[in-house]
Amino acid sequence: MRLERLAALREVSERLRPLSAEIISHSKDHVKLAVGDAAHPAFAVAVIMAIEWPGTSFPSDHFVRGHDVIGALPDFHLWREKSAATVADEAAERLDVRVLEESNASWNASLADRLSRSYAAASRKASTGDIKALYDFRVISDITRAERDAGLVEILPLSALAARFKYGPRGPLFRADERFIVRQGAKPRPCENCRASNKNAACTTRQKITLAPPRLGRGGGALPSRGVRRRWLGLRVGGRGGQ
Repeated sequence: MRLERLAALREVSERLRPLSAEIISHSKDHVKLAVGDAAHPAFAVAVIMAIEWPGTSFPSDHFVRGHDVIGALPDFHLWREKSAATVADEAAERLDVRVLEESNASWNASLADRLSRSYAAASRKASTGDIKALYDFRVISDITRAERDAGLVEILPLSALAARFKYGPRGPLFRADERFIVRQGAKPRPCENCRASNKNAACTTRQKITLAPPRLGRGGGALPSRGVRRRWLGLRVGGRGGQ
């Protein structure tokens, strides 16, 4: 039964490929670059209609117009909404996006200078036998090149990036982020440091993710999750043993 359903989904997916190509042809250039060659908005629409998902604007926002990545972020209908009071408080504390725009040029220049000096210092350490000094630089470089080869990103000098995103009334509409490594077991995962660039401080959302606290046993050890089953939008989440 499961294989038959998967086969049916694959058939629907393939039949909708031409429609996805037509939709992507109307996308903004930066959106095409962000979503990549494998983007399949028509199939996303079919799934949203099939499960009666409330976020019906998602395909258009995500694949055609593009999302705002700072400011008041869009509602994706994935999590519970915050209270009106919390939303108002966070909006009042949010860093004005215009402040970022006015400082983009100076931030980009200072970040490029700092990374250049950091790389030079690491190179000097490596030349004296410290083989770990350049590890993060090399890992990030290798991963970024692999992303470029897969068509996910472009590698351009800072001047070309600033030109690509052009200028707004308060300065260049591009703000760079430093990448750093998070190690998940043996796998290094690159992340963008949006806290340092103040992009996080300029973002708010109406939704929140609520994580249930772990059940503690004797001695403070966490116990396995109970078999809680919940239904939301026709989808069952959770099961025996928390699986």
